[in-house]
Amino acid sequence: MNAAARPTDSVFEVLASPHRRRILRVLRTATEPMSEAELAALTAQRASETARRERVDAEYDRIRIEQYHVHLPKLDAVDVIDWNRDRRSVTERDGVADELIDAARASDPRGDGTEEGG
Repeated sequence: MNAAARPTDSVFEVLASPHRRRILRVLRTATEPMSEAELAALTAQRASETARRERVDAEYDRIRIEQYHVHLPKLDAVDVIDWNRDRRSVTERDGVADELIDAARASDPRGDGTEEGG
């Protein structure tokens, strides 16, 4: 399903969360399926790039739990990712993240549909 075929509200709901945007950024650079644990670690690292190591460890635990129970199910529900719960692996569906980001930018008057924060 391409971005044009997804309901606009679904696109914005998926991209509304800074964490889901970080997940998509990490998956866009992956060349093979990534474990849930690896995805959580890389997402926590991106969230805490300027923080000390203790914060990364605490952030990892929070992100891992939130990712499993909130973010991955939402991304999977709108066919943005392939989430194999049995193997605990995640991959981006080919080009979908780019399509969503482009669609958000096109409909965002500021042109920054995926920026962190506010």
